[in-house]
Amino acid sequence: MKLPAVLGLIALLSLIAVTAVAFIKDREYQKLLRGIPIRVLVNGTRGKTTTTRLIHAGLVGAGYKAHAKSTGSESMTLDENLNAMPLERERGWVSIGEVVGFVEGAARKGCDAVVVECMAVRPDLQKSLARSILKPTHVVILNDYVDHVDAMGNTRKTTARALLGCVTKESQVFVGEDFSLKKQGFVVTPAAPEEDCQGFLFPAHPVCVGAAVKVLESLSVPREKALQGMRKAPPDKGLVGPFKAGNTLYHNLFAANDIHCARQLLLSLPKGIGAVYNSRADRGYRTPAFAKLLKNLGMKQVAIMGTDKEKAYKAFENQGLSPAIVAPEEVIGHFQGLSDVALLGNIKGEGAKLIDIFLKEGSNDGN
Repeated sequence: MKLPAVLGLIALLSLIAVTAVAFIKDREYQKLLRGIPIRVLVNGTRGKTTTTRLIHAGLVGAGYKAHAKSTGSESMTLDENLNAMPLERERGWVSIGEVVGFVEGAARKGCDAVVVECMAVRPDLQKSLARSILKPTHVVILNDYVDHVDAMGNTRKTTARALLGCVTKESQVFVGEDFSLKKQGFVVTPAAPEEDCQGFLFPAHPVCVGAAVKVLESLSVPREKALQGMRKAPPDKGLVGPFKAGNTLYHNLFAANDIHCARQLLLSLPKGIGAVYNSRADRGYRTPAFAKLLKNLGMKQVAIMGTDKEKAYKAFENQGLSPAIVAPEEVIGHFQGLSDVALLGNIKGEGAKLIDIFLKEGSNDGN
Protein backbone atom coordinates (compact mmCIF):
# COMPACT_ATOMS: atom_id res chain seq x y z
CA MET A 1 0.00 0.00 0.00
CA LYS A 2 1.36 3.40 -0.97
CA LEU A 3 2.17 6.01 1.69
CA PRO A 4 -0.72 8.42 0.84
CA ALA A 5 -3.18 5.53 1.10
CA VAL A 6 -1.69 4.44 4.43
CA LEU A 7 -1.92 7.98 5.81
CA GLY A 8 -5.51 8.24 4.61
CA LEU A 9 -6.40 4.95 6.31
CA ILE A 10 -4.76 6.09 9.56
CA ALA A 11 -6.72 9.36 9.44
CA LEU A 12 -9.98 7.48 8.84
CA LEU A 13 -9.32 5.04 11.68
CA SER A 14 -8.44 7.95 13.99
CA LEU A 15 -11.71 9.70 13.12
CA ILE A 16 -13.68 6.51 13.77
CA ALA A 17 -11.92 6.06 17.12
CA VAL A 18 -12.60 9.66 18.20
CA THR A 19 -16.25 9.37 17.16
CA ALA A 20 -16.62 6.09 19.04
CA VAL A 21 -15.11 7.58 22.21
CA ALA A 22 -17.41 10.62 21.97
CA PHE A 23 -20.42 8.33 21.48
CA ILE A 24 -19.51 6.21 24.51
CA LYS A 25 -18.92 9.30 26.66
CA ASP A 26 -22.27 10.76 25.61
CA ARG A 27 -24.05 7.50 26.45
CA GLU A 28 -22.40 7.49 29.88
CA TYR A 29 -23.37 11.12 30.44
CA GLN A 30 -26.98 10.59 29.37
CA LYS A 31 -27.22 7.67 31.80
CA LEU A 32 -25.95 9.88 34.64
CA LEU A 33 -28.37 12.64 33.61
CA ARG A 34 -31.37 10.30 33.64
CA GLY A 35 -30.37 9.25 37.14
CA ILE A 36 -31.33 12.73 38.38
CA PRO A 37 -35.16 12.79 38.19
CA ILE A 38 -35.63 16.51 38.90
CA ARG A 39 -33.74 18.96 36.69
CA VAL A 40 -34.75 22.62 36.94
CA LEU A 41 -33.51 25.30 34.52
CA VAL A 42 -34.08 28.93 35.54
CA ASN A 43 -34.14 31.59 32.82
CA GLY A 44 -35.22 35.19 32.25
CA THR A 45 -33.42 38.51 32.11
CA ARG A 46 -33.71 39.33 35.82
CA GLY A 47 -33.95 37.35 39.05
CA LYS A 48 -32.40 34.08 37.85
CA THR A 49 -29.76 33.81 40.57
CA THR A 50 -32.18 34.52 43.41
CA THR A 51 -34.79 32.09 42.06
CA THR A 52 -32.18 29.37 41.52
CA ARG A 53 -31.02 29.67 45.12
CA LEU A 54 -34.58 29.77 46.48
CA ILE A 55 -35.69 26.64 44.61
CA HIS A 56 -32.52 24.83 45.66
CA ALA A 57 -32.97 25.74 49.33
CA GLY A 58 -36.63 24.75 49.16
CA LEU A 59 -35.73 21.34 47.74
CA VAL A 60 -33.07 20.81 50.41
CA GLY A 61 -35.56 21.80 53.11
CA ALA A 62 -38.04 19.28 51.72
CA GLY A 63 -35.51 16.47 52.05
CA TYR A 64 -34.12 16.28 48.52
CA LYS A 65 -30.42 15.79 47.94
CA ALA A 66 -30.12 18.77 45.62
CA HIS A 67 -27.22 20.66 44.08
CA ALA A 68 -27.42 24.00 42.28
CA LYS A 69 -25.29 26.04 39.91
CA SER A 70 -25.72 29.81 39.84
CA THR A 71 -23.93 32.39 37.72
CA GLY A 72 -24.93 35.70 39.29
CA SER A 73 -22.33 38.00 40.77
CA GLU A 74 -20.01 35.00 41.00
CA SER A 75 -20.23 31.54 39.44
CA MET A 76 -21.02 29.21 42.32
CA THR A 77 -22.17 25.69 43.05
CA LEU A 78 -24.32 24.90 46.08
CA ASP A 79 -24.50 21.50 47.74
CA GLU A 80 -27.11 19.62 49.76
CA ASN A 81 -26.01 21.47 52.91
CA LEU A 82 -26.48 24.90 51.26
CA ASN A 83 -22.72 25.43 51.16
CA ALA A 84 -21.74 27.75 48.30
CA MET A 85 -18.43 27.13 46.54
CA PRO A 86 -16.79 29.13 43.73
CA LEU A 87 -16.82 27.31 40.40
CA GLU A 88 -13.31 26.60 39.16
CA ARG A 89 -13.03 27.18 35.42
CA GLU A 90 -10.27 25.82 33.25
CA ARG A 91 -8.20 28.79 32.03
CA GLY A 92 -11.03 31.07 33.16
CA TRP A 93 -13.13 30.23 30.09
CA VAL A 94 -16.91 30.45 30.33
CA SER A 95 -18.79 27.72 28.47
CA ILE A 96 -22.13 25.93 28.74
CA GLY A 97 -20.00 22.77 28.69
CA GLU A 98 -19.23 23.37 32.36
CA VAL A 99 -22.81 22.29 33.13
CA VAL A 100 -21.79 18.78 32.00
CA GLY A 101 -19.18 18.57 34.76
CA PHE A 102 -21.65 19.94 37.29
CA VAL A 103 -24.30 17.36 36.35
CA GLU A 104 -21.77 14.51 36.39
CA GLY A 105 -20.60 15.53 39.85
CA ALA A 106 -24.15 15.78 41.19
CA ALA A 107 -25.11 12.40 39.72
CA ARG A 108 -22.08 10.64 41.16
CA LYS A 109 -22.91 12.06 44.60
CA GLY A 110 -26.40 10.57 44.41
CA CYS A 111 -28.39 13.78 43.91
CA ASP A 112 -32.05 13.43 43.03
CA ALA A 113 -32.41 17.09 42.00
CA VAL A 114 -30.35 19.82 40.34
CA VAL A 115 -31.20 23.48 39.78
CA VAL A 116 -29.26 25.35 37.09
CA GLU A 117 -29.28 29.05 36.30
CA CYS A 118 -29.27 29.48 32.52
CA MET A 119 -25.87 30.94 31.65
CA ALA A 120 -26.42 31.03 27.88
CA VAL A 121 -27.46 34.25 26.16
CA ARG A 122 -27.40 33.34 22.47
CA PRO A 123 -30.58 31.48 21.43
CA ASP A 124 -28.62 28.61 19.84
CA LEU A 125 -26.64 28.07 23.04
CA GLN A 126 -29.82 28.18 25.13
CA LYS A 127 -31.23 25.41 22.95
CA SER A 128 -28.05 23.35 23.24
CA LEU A 129 -28.00 23.72 27.01
CA ALA A 130 -31.62 22.60 27.32
CA ARG A 131 -31.87 19.93 24.64
CA SER A 132 -28.46 18.29 24.80
CA ILE A 133 -26.96 18.99 28.22
CA LEU A 134 -29.63 19.40 30.93
CA LYS A 135 -32.91 18.19 29.37
CA PRO A 136 -34.85 20.01 32.12
CA THR A 137 -37.97 18.55 33.68
CA HIS A 138 -38.95 22.04 34.85
CA VAL A 139 -38.21 25.37 33.14
CA VAL A 140 -38.73 28.75 34.80
CA ILE A 141 -38.79 31.96 32.71
CA LEU A 142 -39.24 34.91 35.02
CA ASN A 143 -39.47 37.85 32.62
CA ASP A 144 -38.33 39.18 29.25
CA TYR A 145 -37.02 42.70 29.85
CA VAL A 146 -34.89 43.89 26.94
CA ASP A 147 -31.21 43.11 27.55
CA HIS A 148 -28.27 41.62 25.64
CA VAL A 149 -29.69 43.24 22.51
CA ASP A 150 -26.85 41.91 20.34
CA ALA A 151 -28.00 38.33 21.00
CA MET A 152 -31.72 38.60 21.77
CA GLY A 153 -32.90 41.67 19.89
CA ASN A 154 -34.19 45.02 21.08
CA THR A 155 -37.84 44.22 21.81
CA ARG A 156 -39.55 42.16 24.48
CA LYS A 157 -40.99 39.83 21.85
CA THR A 158 -37.60 38.96 20.38
CA THR A 159 -36.22 38.56 23.90
CA ALA A 160 -39.09 36.26 24.87
CA ARG A 161 -38.61 34.13 21.75
CA ALA A 162 -34.93 33.76 22.55
CA LEU A 163 -35.67 32.72 26.13
CA LEU A 164 -38.19 30.12 24.95
CA GLY A 165 -35.29 28.29 23.32
CA CYS A 166 -34.64 26.63 26.68
CA VAL A 167 -38.04 24.89 26.63
CA THR A 168 -38.22 21.24 25.56
CA LYS A 169 -41.26 19.05 24.86
CA GLU A 170 -40.69 17.23 28.16
CA SER A 171 -40.45 20.39 30.30
CA GLN A 172 -43.12 21.71 32.61
CA VAL A 173 -42.91 25.47 32.05
CA PHE A 174 -43.43 28.22 34.64
CA VAL A 175 -43.51 31.87 33.55
CA GLY A 176 -43.79 35.11 35.47
CA GLU A 177 -46.89 37.26 35.16
CA ASP A 178 -44.84 39.82 33.23
CA PHE A 179 -43.61 37.36 30.57
CA SER A 180 -45.07 38.48 27.24
CA LEU A 181 -45.38 35.20 25.29
CA LYS A 182 -47.49 32.96 27.49
CA LYS A 183 -48.59 29.73 25.82
CA GLN A 184 -51.20 27.12 26.57
CA GLY A 185 -49.95 24.76 29.24
CA PHE A 186 -47.57 27.25 30.83
CA VAL A 187 -48.00 27.76 34.58
CA VAL A 188 -48.16 31.48 35.39
CA THR A 189 -46.43 32.28 38.67
CA PRO A 190 -47.92 35.28 40.50
CA ALA A 191 -45.71 37.50 42.64
CA ALA A 192 -45.68 36.40 46.26
CA PRO A 193 -47.54 38.47 48.88
CA GLU A 194 -45.44 40.74 51.07
CA GLU A 195 -45.69 38.48 54.11
CA ASP A 196 -44.12 35.59 52.18
CA CYS A 197 -41.09 37.75 51.35
CA GLN A 198 -40.06 38.33 54.96
CA GLY A 199 -37.44 36.45 56.97
CA PHE A 200 -34.90 35.84 54.20
CA LEU A 201 -31.14 36.36 54.50
CA PHE A 202 -31.33 38.93 51.68
CA PRO A 203 -34.02 41.09 50.02
CA ALA A 204 -36.21 38.48 48.29
CA HIS A 205 -38.15 39.85 45.32
CA PRO A 206 -41.84 38.80 45.22
CA VAL A 207 -41.49 37.58 41.60
CA CYS A 208 -38.65 35.23 42.56
CA VAL A 209 -40.38 33.98 45.70
CA GLY A 210 -43.63 33.38 43.83
CA ALA A 211 -41.91 31.42 41.06
CA ALA A 212 -39.93 29.27 43.50
CA VAL A 213 -43.03 28.43 45.54
CA LYS A 214 -44.95 27.36 42.41
CA VAL A 215 -42.15 25.05 41.26
CA LEU A 216 -41.85 23.49 44.71
CA GLU A 217 -45.61 23.04 45.02
CA SER A 218 -45.57 21.20 41.68
CA LEU A 219 -43.18 18.76 43.35
CA SER A 220 -45.65 18.22 46.23
CA VAL A 221 -43.80 20.48 48.66
CA PRO A 222 -46.42 22.32 50.78
CA ARG A 223 -46.25 26.12 50.61
CA GLU A 224 -45.20 26.67 54.23
CA LYS A 225 -42.62 23.89 54.00
CA ALA A 226 -41.28 25.46 50.80
CA LEU A 227 -40.99 28.91 52.38
CA GLN A 228 -39.33 27.48 55.47
CA GLY A 229 -36.59 25.94 53.36
CA MET A 230 -36.29 28.91 51.00
CA ARG A 231 -35.61 31.28 53.89
CA LYS A 232 -32.34 29.46 54.54
CA ALA A 233 -30.98 30.21 51.05
CA PRO A 234 -27.53 31.85 51.22
CA PRO A 235 -27.31 35.26 49.51
CA ASP A 236 -25.39 36.00 46.34
CA LYS A 237 -22.72 38.68 46.76
CA GLY A 238 -24.86 41.03 44.67
CA LEU A 239 -27.59 40.86 47.33
CA VAL A 240 -25.75 41.17 50.65
CA GLY A 241 -26.13 44.33 52.71
CA PRO A 242 -27.03 47.08 53.31
CA PHE A 243 -23.76 48.24 54.85
CA LYS A 244 -23.23 50.94 57.46
CA ALA A 245 -19.97 52.89 57.28
CA GLY A 246 -19.81 55.89 59.59
CA ASN A 247 -23.21 57.59 59.35
CA THR A 248 -23.83 56.43 55.78
CA LEU A 249 -25.95 53.45 54.77
CA TYR A 250 -24.85 51.82 51.49
CA HIS A 251 -27.58 49.94 49.61
CA ASN A 252 -26.27 47.09 47.46
CA LEU A 253 -28.31 47.25 44.23
CA PHE A 254 -25.69 45.63 41.99
CA ALA A 255 -27.97 42.65 41.32
CA ALA A 256 -30.53 45.03 39.78
CA ASN A 257 -28.26 45.86 36.86
CA ASP A 258 -31.00 46.89 34.44
CA ILE A 259 -33.00 50.11 34.35
CA HIS A 260 -36.38 48.52 35.10
CA CYS A 261 -35.31 46.86 38.36
CA ALA A 262 -32.93 49.64 39.39
CA ARG A 263 -35.68 52.27 39.08
CA GLN A 264 -38.05 50.22 41.24
CA LEU A 265 -35.47 49.85 44.01
CA LEU A 266 -34.24 53.45 43.85
CA LEU A 267 -37.80 54.75 44.23
CA SER A 268 -38.02 52.83 47.52
CA LEU A 269 -35.01 54.71 48.94
CA PRO A 270 -34.91 58.24 50.41
CA LYS A 271 -34.63 61.14 47.97
CA GLY A 272 -31.47 63.21 47.52
CA ILE A 273 -29.05 60.34 48.11
CA GLY A 274 -25.71 59.48 46.51
CA ALA A 275 -24.91 56.80 43.95
CA VAL A 276 -21.90 54.75 42.89
CA TYR A 277 -22.05 53.44 39.31
CA ASN A 278 -19.72 50.52 38.51
CA SER A 279 -19.09 50.58 34.77
CA ARG A 280 -18.42 47.46 32.71
CA ALA A 281 -17.03 47.84 29.19
CA ASP A 282 -19.07 45.01 27.64
CA ARG A 283 -22.27 46.39 29.17
CA GLY A 284 -21.68 49.97 28.05
CA TYR A 285 -25.04 50.15 26.28
CA ARG A 286 -26.70 50.35 29.71
CA THR A 287 -24.72 53.38 30.91
CA PRO A 288 -26.62 56.21 29.13
CA ALA A 289 -29.92 54.90 30.52
CA PHE A 290 -28.49 54.75 34.05
CA ALA A 291 -27.12 58.29 33.68
CA LYS A 292 -30.55 59.55 32.61
CA LEU A 293 -32.23 57.68 35.48
CA LEU A 294 -29.92 59.16 38.12
CA LYS A 295 -30.39 62.63 36.64
CA ASN A 296 -34.19 62.29 36.72
CA LEU A 297 -34.15 61.01 40.30
CA GLY A 298 -32.07 63.98 41.45
CA MET A 299 -29.06 62.14 42.84
CA LYS A 300 -27.17 64.48 45.13
CA GLN A 301 -23.73 63.03 44.43
CA VAL A 302 -22.51 60.46 41.86
CA ALA A 303 -19.24 58.55 41.55
CA ILE A 304 -18.00 56.19 38.83
CA MET A 305 -15.67 53.21 39.09
CA GLY A 306 -15.02 50.07 37.05
CA THR A 307 -13.87 49.67 33.45
CA ASP A 308 -14.36 52.14 30.59
CA LYS A 309 -14.76 54.97 33.09
CA GLU A 310 -14.05 57.67 30.50
CA LYS A 311 -17.00 56.65 28.31
CA ALA A 312 -19.19 56.34 31.38
CA TYR A 313 -18.15 59.81 32.50
CA LYS A 314 -19.19 61.26 29.13
CA ALA A 315 -22.59 59.56 29.35
CA PHE A 316 -23.20 61.14 32.76
CA GLU A 317 -21.80 64.48 31.61
CA ASN A 318 -24.30 64.45 28.72
CA GLN A 319 -27.04 64.40 31.35
CA GLY A 320 -25.61 67.45 33.08
CA LEU A 321 -23.98 65.46 35.88
CA SER A 322 -20.37 65.81 37.05
CA PRO A 323 -19.47 62.46 38.59
CA ALA A 324 -16.24 61.79 40.46
CA ILE A 325 -14.07 58.89 39.31
CA VAL A 326 -13.08 56.78 42.32
CA ALA A 327 -11.41 53.51 43.23
CA PRO A 328 -13.26 51.05 45.49
CA GLU A 329 -11.00 51.98 48.41
CA GLU A 330 -12.06 55.64 48.08
CA VAL A 331 -15.83 55.17 48.14
CA ILE A 332 -16.41 55.29 51.90
CA GLY A 333 -14.38 58.47 52.31
CA HIS A 334 -15.97 60.11 49.28
CA PHE A 335 -19.55 59.94 50.56
CA GLN A 336 -19.07 61.06 54.15
CA GLY A 337 -21.93 63.33 55.14
CA LEU A 338 -24.64 61.58 53.11
CA SER A 339 -27.21 59.42 54.88
CA ASP A 340 -27.71 56.92 52.02
CA VAL A 341 -25.79 55.78 48.93
CA ALA A 342 -26.95 53.32 46.24
CA LEU A 343 -24.46 50.92 44.63
CA LEU A 344 -25.46 50.48 40.98
CA GLY A 345 -24.35 49.08 37.64
CA ASN A 346 -22.53 45.76 37.50
CA ILE A 347 -20.81 43.97 40.36
CA LYS A 348 -18.03 42.45 38.25
CA GLY A 349 -14.50 43.62 38.98
CA GLU A 350 -14.38 46.72 41.16
CA GLY A 351 -17.99 46.24 42.30
CA ALA A 352 -17.10 42.89 43.88
CA LYS A 353 -13.98 44.45 45.38
CA LEU A 354 -16.10 47.18 46.97
CA ILE A 355 -18.46 44.60 48.50
CA ASP A 356 -15.45 42.75 49.92
CA ILE A 357 -14.30 46.01 51.52
CA PHE A 358 -17.71 46.51 53.13
CA LEU A 359 -17.83 42.92 54.35
CA LYS A 360 -14.44 43.43 55.97
CA GLU A 361 -14.84 46.95 57.34
CA GLY A 362 -18.53 47.77 57.65
CA SER A 363 -21.64 46.43 59.30
CA ASN A 364 -23.63 44.35 56.83
CA ASP A 365 -26.95 44.54 58.63
CA GLY A 366 -27.58 48.25 58.32
CA ASN A 367 -27.59 48.71 62.08
